[in-house]
Amino acid sequence: MRPLSQGANPYSDINCVEAIRLVGENLEKAVADLLRLRQENEHARIEVQDTGYGIPKDAQENLFQEFYRVRTQETASIKGTGLGLSLVKAVITAHQGRVWVESEEGK
Repeated sequence: MRPLSQGANPYSDINCVEAIRLVGENLEKAVADLLRLRQENEHARIEVQDTGYGIPKDAQENLFQEFYRVRTQETASIKGTGLGLSLVKAVITAHQGRVWVESEEGK
């Protein structure tokens, strides 16, 4: 096999269909550990588990405000606008739903 600088394709021996299947299976397993959907009476409940740093109690009440970012030493280098959760809340509320957070700092 030639080095990449000489135009070699390191993936030329991989069957693309098989590669896509494996990625899909692994992604499904990863998402299954972090996302749960279940029916509660007439409602759907979607739970999303995050593997981040945990959110301090005093910051949790502000999480769904536009442009709010939790700033800690651990999260200082993480980029973002602080809009994601405010958009989630807007969509969920528009569908007569509710959204909340359960988190423990450091976990």
